[in-house]
Amino acid sequence: MMKGVLKSFGSNGNGQLGLGHEEDTHIPTRCVVPTDFPANSPPKCIVAGGNHTLVLFPCGRLFATGLNNYGQCGISPATAHKFDTFHEVPAPPPEDGGTWELVSAGWEFSVLVSTTGKIYVCGFGGKGELGLGAQSTTITDLQAISKFTTEKIVQIASGMAHTLVVLSSGEVWGWGTARKGQLGVLSPAEKMLTTPRRIQIDFPVARAVCGREFSFVVDHTGERHCMLGVNGRFGLLEQTPKAGELRGYKRVGAAWGSVLVLMADGSLVAWGRDDRGQLPPAGLESVHDLAVGSEHALAVAGGQLVCWGWGEHGNCGKPRSQDGGDVRGEVFAVDAAAAGRESNSRLAAIGAGCATSWVWVEGEAAAEDD
Repeated sequence: MMKGVLKSFGSNGNGQLGLGHEEDTHIPTRCVVPTDFPANSPPKCIVAGGNHTLVLFPCGRLFATGLNNYGQCGISPATAHKFDTFHEVPAPPPEDGGTWELVSAGWEFSVLVSTTGKIYVCGFGGKGELGLGAQSTTITDLQAISKFTTEKIVQIASGMAHTLVVLSSGEVWGWGTARKGQLGVLSPAEKMLTTPRRIQIDFPVARAVCGREFSFVVDHTGERHCMLGVNGRFGLLEQTPKAGELRGYKRVGAAWGSVLVLMADGSLVAWGRDDRGQLPPAGLESVHDLAVGSEHALAVAGGQLVCWGWGEHGNCGKPRSQDGGDVRGEVFAVDAAAAGRESNSRLAAIGAGCATSWVWVEGEAAAEDD
């Protein structure tokens, strides 16, 4: 098995790229990681909050970097209020599986699920983001949410201030800010849910994603899907594909104001906000992988790493001296050598967060570079 390395580029004012400093960069740069950082397989997922990043590996180990003033990295702020290199997040106790299974991140909070299905939260959430009740707004050490289901949790997703949990039955539960309808139809007096509640959706959900103030859910086949909390903004509701038009989807992601779907044939379906080039250019095909950030996206297309959208911090791989870093109506091919396209190496995984971009490079040359 080829070993790999994690590289990042984009916004780094709080060390969220894990590069050992706090300077933005448009060049994919190797992250600074512990000596025992897993290298034998790509990350299971890479999620990013406003200024912190979490990287989960298939082995169940979790690593974090960035702002930690509220403990949002899953590490007590007594250790440090900020990290500029990756540190391992403590594992859950043995009775809760001893390893992590799923993870999501909001603006200043994180949600972690152990292999036994126990949900832990950490960070700050003045709008119910922690799911622990109205009185719990800051949790600096990992704390478990009271168990609300015996079913397997198959996926979690967080927006800026809300979280969705998808169960094996297809049920969806959520908590956090709700005033825009992102958690379904609630009473007019309910502006937030401070503890998990089931969201009424009339079909079994397989995948859920969270925008800044909306949610999007889709079933296993792509035959049925629905938007929650759009309120007419950015054309999200009007432009949503009709039932059946997402049949055979491969991956779905949400930016703050748009939705992007990778289809099985390598094409992209996207709708919503596009004032900064957030939507992919027409005709982009042969897409193998997709990662959607707050206002930008990355894709592996034709074996090449390409980016588009708002790129002020270098997160599209384009220097600010060129159009402010933005990429509109086209894709920007990130420098192949910098991204790890050296001989005998390949792009094995990508990720995107709040103006941050990530690539996992496998191969002998990649493991020995920098």
